[in-house]
Amino acid sequence: MNLLVICNEIGDTASGKVIEILLEELFSRKIELSVICLKNNSKSLKQESIHEVREHGLDYSKLWKLNLIFSNRDSAGESWAKIAFQKASILIGKSRPDFVICIGSAYAFRTYALGRKIYKEFGIPYLLHGLDPIPSTKGWGEHFLLRWALKRHIKPYYKEASLISSTNSAMLDYQINILKVPAKTKSFVMYNPVHNIKVEDEPATNDGFNLVYLGTLYAKRNPAALIKAFEKFLNVHPHSNLQFVGRIHNLNLDINKQFLKYIQFIPWTDHPELYIRSAHVLVDIDADLKNDVFLSSKIIQYFNYNKLILAITPVNSPSRLLLKSCKKTMVFSENKVDNIYQQLNLLFEKQNQRVTYEERSQLKKEFTSESIINLLLEKINQVSNN
Repeated sequence: MNLLVICNEIGDTASGKVIEILLEELFSRKIELSVICLKNNSKSLKQESIHEVREHGLDYSKLWKLNLIFSNRDSAGESWAKIAFQKASILIGKSRPDFVICIGSAYAFRTYALGRKIYKEFGIPYLLHGLDPIPSTKGWGEHFLLRWALKRHIKPYYKEASLISSTNSAMLDYQINILKVPAKTKSFVMYNPVHNIKVEDEPATNDGFNLVYLGTLYAKRNPAALIKAFEKFLNVHPHSNLQFVGRIHNLNLDINKQFLKYIQFIPWTDHPELYIRSAHVLVDIDADLKNDVFLSSKIIQYFNYNKLILAITPVNSPSRLLLKSCKKTMVFSENKVDNIYQQLNLLFEKQNQRVTYEERSQLKKEFTSESIINLLLEKINQVSNN
């Protein structure tokens, strides 16, 4: 099999790291693989097969949005797609791929445009894999005209794709329904993969009761209710700690001075596993939005470790729907002080018990890069053989 992958960025960013793991697994298979990307930050991948098409900064300014709304033009990405098509044409001339895989994130749908252009010119079928929904669900605040323009612009890419995938079933259903494309028979879920880590069933390295959150915090992913619930929890369980490992954007958090030494903020670490191993509980916080379709890649990464998980997430969120079978080793809470406080007490009781993690075994297998790429290649083979 010969594949061409088109993506935005490899490594560094959250979406770039997902793409890097997917590519690592693809390169390990007995297939011919070429990659076209905007930026390659990976040091581990087969560099001679990765072709960077560098372009000036692709910012999505007000002018870009106006161009999209009034002219249906992706002014930030169309010049990149034109240059990248020239590179793709050379690669196809040397060795024609059987299938093109286009991976998009946020507004980086220039990869979709390139896949469709290759299909139009060379007749090579393509897959669209969305790491993010386009447009985002209404709660994220995009202007209604921009939402309309985004749907209008990307619908042709989806309509002509041979395969469509998203990172969870809620996102996939949303994308198909909002674009009104007849894609049920050619669509599938492809989870964000995680590296296979050898799990050691070891106790937390910290005394007391330690909660750890890893990732960025911002207005819609707000830890304010967790902090207030934890302050209340400290009155009953004073030998406890809450650590936030990651950047904070535009948040003014109100923390009682008497509890400051128990709540720590670590803006960056090269060794997140050290904080994970110190934890009794790993914390995930979703955006507090009704009918959101994002599935946190972090919560899937947490599954690599035999640790209790607190998922602060709305009712009927993708996290709850996917992980609802893991009742012994996870607890879910809405982003409300009293609800979180109740679940903190439940977790404290659980960590004093002998918890087994067998209930996660099947899902952990599905989250591995090996299983995900097996599914991807199976779907491509089905289309190619029809």
